[in-house]
Amino acid sequence: MGVTTGMVANAGGILGCFVFSALATKFRSRPLLVLSLLGAALAYLVFSLFFAQISIAIVLAGLLGLLTNAGIAGFYSASPDIYSARARATGVGWMIGLGRLVSIVAPIAVGYLLAGGWEAENIFKLFTIPLAASALSIIALGYSLKRQTPQTSGLPPVAVS
Repeated sequence: MGVTTGMVANAGGILGCFVFSALATKFRSRPLLVLSLLGAALAYLVFSLFFAQISIAIVLAGLLGLLTNAGIAGFYSASPDIYSARARATGVGWMIGLGRLVSIVAPIAVGYLLAGGWEAENIFKLFTIPLAASALSIIALGYSLKRQTPQTSGLPPVAVS
């Protein structure tokens, strides 16, 4: 069942990228990103509660894959508004690099947590924390960019989406 659930989560992730891109043509990307991240945090929490009920867990796995990957796509679409043209390649490069690092470290950390006696359900609850923190960071960033003016930053005005 683990393989099936993983495949459903990955299929949901593929769909999540397409859904986010379609919605981003109609709506601003930063609010979509926040909704994706908060939705993913909620999906992980609900998944942890229904972890033992296989049929429900499989459906929820698709939803959490969709929302998590929508959030990843959202970071790419929101980043051009965050960085000046001069710093954009470096900023996006760091974002990609840190994302790759997390994708390597997370499974190793989960393995240690499981070996240490953590229940799988509690690990999924733990995943809600960075997702919610990311959403709150994007909200705070939005307020920061709205208050930023060319006179206070020394940079050209930033388009806030």
